[in-house]
Amino acid sequence: MNRHNGPVKTGLKHLDVGARFLGFCVVRKIQLKFKNSGEPYLVLELGDRSGRLSARLWEDARQWNEALHPGTILKVKGKIQSFHGFKELKILKMRPVNDTDSVEIAQLVPASDRDVEELKQQFQSYLDGVRNPYLQTLLQAIFSSREVLNTYLQLPAGKLWHHNYLYGMLEHLVFLLDLAATVLRHYPRADRDLLFAGIICHELGKLKAFRLKGYIDYSDVGRLISAGVLGYEMVKKEADQIGDFPPELKKNLLHILLSGAIQEEKAPLVAPMTLEAIILNKLKELDVQVNAFNRVLEKDVMPGEKWSKYVPLLERFVYSSGPAGGEPEAPRGNSETHDSEKAESRD
Repeated sequence: MNRHNGPVKTGLKHLDVGARFLGFCVVRKIQLKFKNSGEPYLVLELGDRSGRLSARLWEDARQWNEALHPGTILKVKGKIQSFHGFKELKILKMRPVNDTDSVEIAQLVPASDRDVEELKQQFQSYLDGVRNPYLQTLLQAIFSSREVLNTYLQLPAGKLWHHNYLYGMLEHLVFLLDLAATVLRHYPRADRDLLFAGIICHELGKLKAFRLKGYIDYSDVGRLISAGVLGYEMVKKEADQIGDFPPELKKNLLHILLSGAIQEEKAPLVAPMTLEAIILNKLKELDVQVNAFNRVLEKDVMPGEKWSKYVPLLERFVYSSGPAGGEPEAPRGNSETHDSEKAESRD
């Protein structure tokens, strides 16, 4: 199977304790801290295609603190070490990239390891398969630009919690459409075209709400207004320009969009009140949670252990069921976390 750049097997997140690292990273967070002696050191969050990892720099901390900012791309040499049961990078040497370095922002952002071309074909099949003439006209208007469609599908679907990688949106939408097709066989009363159009459009606001600068972040308008409202406005504007668009159909579609927009507190903007809205709401919850659990199992369970670190959003540890035999290791870490960390990880 041809995969988009293949599964990521190397990089910060995949190295074992004791391994050496030499490569390009993007700075995600910076914090100047102090030893008991008053000597400063720098704690960074660095990211590459494999994910993100904490790092410590002990030399010239003040100078680097003034020189760096989120989004700075660095060439880093370091060693993976364990700190309080968690992997982190001890920085031995680093420098900002220069004109001779061949590195692009897209190279530093995790990407789906699925077959992207195959997923695109599946998505296009669902898009073309919406038979209602008004909904098909609406979808054609929204995606009249191939650039808009390609940008939409390349987006991450979430910032940190789920599908937080390039083409995560494409994965998320196709999985939801596949699941919806199965559900419709059991609940034929639901309007197929309305449900499919709602799924296809319910994340449109992230075209404006997300931005990529070496890592996934919110735009100003995304933080101030929210992706759900932005998407609602985009779809309503296009539907309003279709003169004879049935009011009842428009109302139901817009309701699906609002009830499918999950806020940070895990409640939709509007509680689902139609059959199609509740189907999308529950299918989205399933895909989001399973994708997030997979990420925890793949990236947050240390080699030789069966328990993840404590996951604040879930308020639990995650157990990795491996080969039978032997007692699992006790969960690592504790349940203490900052509210800001909880809020940031929910999308």
